[in-house]
Amino acid sequence: MKLHKIKQITTQLYHKVDPEKRRERQAFEDLRHRYYNDFWQNACSQIGAEIEPLGDGFLRITRSKQWTVVRQYNVMLDNQLTLNMAGNKTIMQGLLETLDCPVPKTFNFTIDALDSALAYQQQRNKKLVVKPKGGSGGQGVTVNIETAEQLVKAIKNAALIDSELLIEDHIEGASFRLLYLHGQFIDAVRRDPPLLIGNGKDSIKQLIQQENIQRLQSELVTALSPLKITEECRLSLARQQFKLSDVMPQGRAFEVMKVVNWNAAPQNHIVREQVHPEIIAMGQNAVQQLRVELAGVDIMAQDISSPLDQNNGVINEINTTPGLHHHDLVAERDQRIQVGALLLETLLK
Repeated sequence: MKLHKIKQITTQLYHKVDPEKRRERQAFEDLRHRYYNDFWQNACSQIGAEIEPLGDGFLRITRSKQWTVVRQYNVMLDNQLTLNMAGNKTIMQGLLETLDCPVPKTFNFTIDALDSALAYQQQRNKKLVVKPKGGSGGQGVTVNIETAEQLVKAIKNAALIDSELLIEDHIEGASFRLLYLHGQFIDAVRRDPPLLIGNGKDSIKQLIQQENIQRLQSELVTALSPLKITEECRLSLARQQFKLSDVMPQGRAFEVMKVVNWNAAPQNHIVREQVHPEIIAMGQNAVQQLRVELAGVDIMAQDISSPLDQNNGVINEINTTPGLHHHDLVAERDQRIQVGALLLETLLK
């Protein structure tokens, strides 16, 4: 295909996006850029380093004769092969199984094999989760799927991100992120689903819009992404017997969705003192064996203070470029680990 034709198609697709959505997306990209610039500036102040913008979001950080480059949550630690390996959910899950880590049962398929996915659902007869194989940040994920209709909608949603898809068993419990640096346990955060509170006059859809405006305009940053009205959102509301047009009573709290990636600081809680030593050791062994230098280990567990097993929970995945903001945008601000300063001390040795 000729270059001008590719440009024409790209331009057409761009203009099909709702202009308001496009502006909102750009506003949150700008917010994320400003947040991480401040994050690294603060880390530099703590360790006596200098910071210099290189352009396109890259920052050069220097102390004495040592320097490194960062870009938002990306740092110069893990090599490209490690990053690619961890980005392949199927390979990583297989490797975790060889290390005796409990992982969710998974079925791999493509968008063209819808019949096989429906057959698998009937065979499992359990609540399921659909994910794009190459997705990240909760994009295209739908949880707690119970019916064939819900499964088809979830597959269509995930296929917008990747044609290769995964079905996993839905695991009851809370979502936890454990952070490891050079195999050492650094921090743990429980990430709860995003919550909103009714005011007795605005619909749920309006409350979501107001929350996104608040996230952009608040002096204190609480979230780097907007709440999105996705199939997962509609499904979660329906389980609570709500719909987007409903007006919630004054003071009534409700979950917007089950996927935690779009929550805000009030729903993130530091739990590093609560994690069972066996869970810490299991995560440590996994990241060391897999040679991941900076790892965010995602766990679903009913009780993080008890050992992990198939009855209590699983390791969902290991992230090699974990969002550092998960350990900064938390409810217990006075208990935060200074992750940026810790990383720079390592990078500038």
